[in-house]
Amino acid sequence: MTKVARLMCATLILLGCAAALQATSAEPGVTGLKPVVLPNGKGKDEVEAYCSPCHSLRLVVQQRLKRSDWDEVLVSMVKEQGMSKMPPDDRALMLDYLAQHIGPDKPPKASPLQ
Repeated sequence: MTKVARLMCATLILLGCAAALQATSAEPGVTGLKPVVLPNGKGKDEVEAYCSPCHSLRLVVQQRLKRSDWDEVLVSMVKEQGMSKMPPDDRALMLDYLAQHIGPDKPPKASPLQ
């Protein structure tokens, strides 16, 4: 990922974090958006546990990155955004899950709660 792409990604994430802080708890009522439900799969629990404390899962499913780019996002989240460093097994599960279910060649499978 180029420096420009990383900067754009970081900017989008920061903007998403700010918006998510306002919308996460009020998402269904205030914005009219329903919470995102990630597709089932090994690694889903880890993605929810590490990502959702800081921002909506909607931000995650919008990215649709390849595995190597997800890897860089996780590095950035730990180094620059204060996300807890995760055990290697959790990190591998998350990367596998994100690449399989939220990759660039996959249409988003996450759905709003009914």
